[in-house]
Amino acid sequence: DHIVKLRVADSAGALSGQISRVVRGTATTLNVSKTMTTAHAGGAVSPSHAGKTMNVTLFRETSGVFHALATKHPVLSASSTYATRFARPSPGTCKVMAAFPGDSDHLGSLASRTFSC
Repeated sequence: DHIVKLRVADSAGALSGQISRVVRGTATTLNVSKTMTTAHAGGAVSPSHAGKTMNVTLFRETSGVFHALATKHPVLSASSTYATRFARPSPGTCKVMAAFPGDSDHLGSLASRTFSC
């Protein structure tokens, strides 16, 4: 848990009262597998955020720089897991990044895996 404290100063320098909020962390896991034609990405978010949306992006490396090829937005299941798939790019180095964006009381988290595409 993280405690966030906020006090605001207006343009005249007057200060507001301080407020505190507890913001909790999350953890995202990611597994990547591939077939001849498909790259599969899946994992989980904890604590559970069933029904929330993930951002899963496939990148391919070109000249030492990763470029986004496609992004999918799977919805977390009742057990807070997700799965999606991408068409497998031409041979080279690829990366999948899965991001949970967070919500009003939980921080976002991400995981990435680099693999031969």
